[in-house]
Amino acid sequence: MDVPAARAPVSVLFVLLAVFVLLLVSAGPASASGPDGRVRGFVTDSVSGSPVPGAFVRIEASDLPWAFEGSSDGSGYFQIAVPPHRYTMSVSESAHLLSTTAIAVGSAQTVWSNVTLSPASSRSARLQGYVTDFVTFAPVTVGRIVAGPWVGSFSSYQNASALNASGYYAMNLVPSSYDVHTDGVIGYAAYDYYPVYIGTGEVLWYNLSLNPNPVDSWINGTVYDQVTSSPIAGANITARVDGLLYLPSVSSNATGRYSMPVPSGNVEIAADALGHAPSSASVYVWSGGGQYALDFALTPFSKTVRGYLTDGVTHAPLPGVLVTVAPLFFTGYYDQATTNASGGYQLSVPDDYYVVSARQTGYTPWSAYIINFAGSTAWANGTLWPIVSRISGYLTDAVDGSPVPGLVVSAIDLRTSYQAVTTADAAGFFSVAVPPSPAMSVWAYGNANYAGNVSYVETRPYVTTWANMTIDRLSAAIVANVTNAVTGQPIAGVSVIAAWFTGTSFGTTNATGIAIVNAPTTVDVYVTAIASGYEYWTGILHPVAGTNPLSISLWPILPYDVHIRGYVRDPNSGTGVSYVAVEAAWDTGSTATAYTNGTGYYDLSTVAAPQTVQARETGFAGSQASVSPASGDVLWVNLTLTADSSPPVVRSFIATPSTGLDPAHPAALLANVSEARLDNAFLSIHMMYSSLAGVGSFLNLGYRDPSTISIANPSNGTFTVSSSWDTQTPVARLTDLLHSTWWPVLTLSPFLAAVNGYYDDASLTSPTVGNAVFDTRDGRLLFVITTSGYIGPHDDLTSTFEPAAYGFRIDLTSAAILGYALISGPTFALGSLHLALASAVPSGTYAGVLELRDAAGQYTQAAVLMQTVADTTPPVASVGADFMVNENAAMAFNGTGSTDNVEIVNYTWTFVDGGPRSVFGPDPSFVFATPGTYVVTLTVRDAAGNAATDTVAVTVRDVTNPALTLSSPAEGLRYSDSLVIMANATDNVGVVRVQLFVDSV
Repeated sequence: MDVPAARAPVSVLFVLLAVFVLLLVSAGPASASGPDGRVRGFVTDSVSGSPVPGAFVRIEASDLPWAFEGSSDGSGYFQIAVPPHRYTMSVSESAHLLSTTAIAVGSAQTVWSNVTLSPASSRSARLQGYVTDFVTFAPVTVGRIVAGPWVGSFSSYQNASALNASGYYAMNLVPSSYDVHTDGVIGYAAYDYYPVYIGTGEVLWYNLSLNPNPVDSWINGTVYDQVTSSPIAGANITARVDGLLYLPSVSSNATGRYSMPVPSGNVEIAADALGHAPSSASVYVWSGGGQYALDFALTPFSKTVRGYLTDGVTHAPLPGVLVTVAPLFFTGYYDQATTNASGGYQLSVPDDYYVVSARQTGYTPWSAYIINFAGSTAWANGTLWPIVSRISGYLTDAVDGSPVPGLVVSAIDLRTSYQAVTTADAAGFFSVAVPPSPAMSVWAYGNANYAGNVSYVETRPYVTTWANMTIDRLSAAIVANVTNAVTGQPIAGVSVIAAWFTGTSFGTTNATGIAIVNAPTTVDVYVTAIASGYEYWTGILHPVAGTNPLSISLWPILPYDVHIRGYVRDPNSGTGVSYVAVEAAWDTGSTATAYTNGTGYYDLSTVAAPQTVQARETGFAGSQASVSPASGDVLWVNLTLTADSSPPVVRSFIATPSTGLDPAHPAALLANVSEARLDNAFLSIHMMYSSLAGVGSFLNLGYRDPSTISIANPSNGTFTVSSSWDTQTPVARLTDLLHSTWWPVLTLSPFLAAVNGYYDDASLTSPTVGNAVFDTRDGRLLFVITTSGYIGPHDDLTSTFEPAAYGFRIDLTSAAILGYALISGPTFALGSLHLALASAVPSGTYAGVLELRDAAGQYTQAAVLMQTVADTTPPVASVGADFMVNENAAMAFNGTGSTDNVEIVNYTWTFVDGGPRSVFGPDPSFVFATPGTYVVTLTVRDAAGNAATDTVAVTVRDVTNPALTLSSPAEGLRYSDSLVIMANATDNVGVVRVQLFVDSV
């Protein structure tokens, strides 16, 4: 039996009821948007499992004035009809705690949402009182009083009482603090003010006197189709006043007209009709009665989103999967449906931007964006990957090899965003179920003692992938000395947080302002200091083993009690410059901004600190002034703005020396610039990839740290920009079995780098844009990201990758920048593509490119050419002594003893194990499955391409026992004559001898 649903609340005075009935008041929801759905469920007691009859069920939308109410019957069952949307469902009953659940309902969809209520503790407190009219003192008999959980009480108990004919209400409560408010009291201003506390055994009289707020105004209008402008009959119009009071809904007539009586206040009003998206607006209604006009143009369902969902492993269709279509920018039409037997779905929607998503137990989630429709239909086919793979591993201490227990381990699929989390056990072991993916990252998060680690692996269906990780100890100690930037005194109680790629640690300053925080070495650590009453501080540190002193000055949060006033004028005419920004900036990086009025006058509120004040406007060069106001000061600072349409002019840009550069012999870079007001300068290093007819094509290797660039203003109209370059700019060498090239990389993290380019395979008609992603620690290609998804290096034997990037064309004689060019590298086979990241560039021709921008926003650039020296010294390869391992046991090669005069950028280990094998990195792991002796060759290369080799013999022991079966004679039989004994012996290597013993002889 259906429980009637109502737009909550619907109780009104008889006179108002008569008026509303004449206006086609609808107590139940009209058909709207798509066909109404149903929310069904049973309410049961969490302890006894018994049904809970009479539970109050409320389903409410947050972004539309929609609320629907019902109650559970004797079996605990409830059913409420609602339009398709996202809701919050709350269920309460006097003897139980409140339950709140987020739900979503699709068109004509039935959603089951069973609710289990926890019994409340003793209701030994009582709230009671009378509600009267503030003007007439007459009892208020409409609606109810609700005592809900106050946010600060951490309680979840709620009760309510209807007002009787005397305006009286009463309810028993669990002792706690409550937010007491009116609900459905039409004709009066809503009450929702202060929380009250009721103790054990206490009876609290809480009388309320409500201000009358008569329903004496009208909102009138027409509901029509946005496309055809045709009136819409039967549209449902709902309203909510001041976020609390729901009014009875009305319907539009045959001409689309509606009239809704409303009280004063902020009225949220919405219109909804079958086949159209709902629309809402806010109208402020003033007291005293009045007429307000508001038309609604409803967007019709003119578009269709459809598609098919398949299993990523079996490629079979996925029936019964819930698919949701939600607005991309959070507000708009929402609907959902389940896929049919063919895995297909189809939803009618208005024209908008959407996110289509699907979730199914045992599978990864899927989502896609729809930003345009091809005609009236947008296709969004999806693949859901089953959770049928596994990642297991051990965490071991990098110093002594002991287990590292207790670290949180998270496996994240970059392709689908699926995440599985566990904790390493006492043996340091972890294991999580994951989908098959070429893009799995496994994180062991660090703590106060360990740095953590991350591993990137590929998983296959129904296979366990091992991801053992060594965990470095935190061997650095950051000794933070925190002081007040104004007084210089130490600050106690400051939280100092050290965060790095795989972990965090923290400490608190003592009475002397000192905090010691452990941190890892070899990686950048972000340090943050936070204290009440102070601006926060953050900085980057590259700790070394041992003690790392760090001085931190925190600025107090200063009041904005200083006024800087003045005029911004044109220096030539003396007239004020109107409506331009005036900015004050001080040492914390904070700024304050004001704007000039029509006369050029400004009044800027700022803090008492040394600061720079300047006027800013695109196309103008402005003056600036340095001031150091005290608290409460009023300063006059007049500024000028001069029209400036000329970009900076680089008079000269030189490198000293410009040839023979290496890390020990850097170049000093100096530019002389003609400019009235230079705002900033950027310097990037470019590598020449090729040249033709005196013009070089240069690839951008990256920008220099701004802290290494100095800007000086030695005289009026002249600026100098200086820096240096020591050839230590990261660059990657891409190689496969046939090709190699140097190429710039985009650093994604301390251990990930990406190369832009084009992906291709035999199934494509032409190459597609892709990004190849590598693990920089061992150079492995992890995957290629294309518009069609993530592709592993071994997914397609025909797959290739061609690096590509835009670069400068530079005249090799004058260093003039001639323009841009798309530069392409060789085509690499994906299966053998490898990256070696060097911290210094190889020998060749390079350009320093200077980019300048002045205060008026004008831009210019210039280049200087440089030549690095050739490195002819080869590295020395060292693999250590020969060693033995057991078959099927993980072992690690060790080439860390190899050396070079600059840097080794590539370690390649080659051997034969059932076929040619290659592994990369200074100490890679490998598992030999077949016993025998293997000769392994290590080849090391430096950035200049110089190479050296060394070999090591690895003996793999046979530790697998042979298997023996006797097929004759049969067990238990007696023989009096000769007999034939038949034995069958097998071994993973080979059976050398079978020896028989009779009666142990």
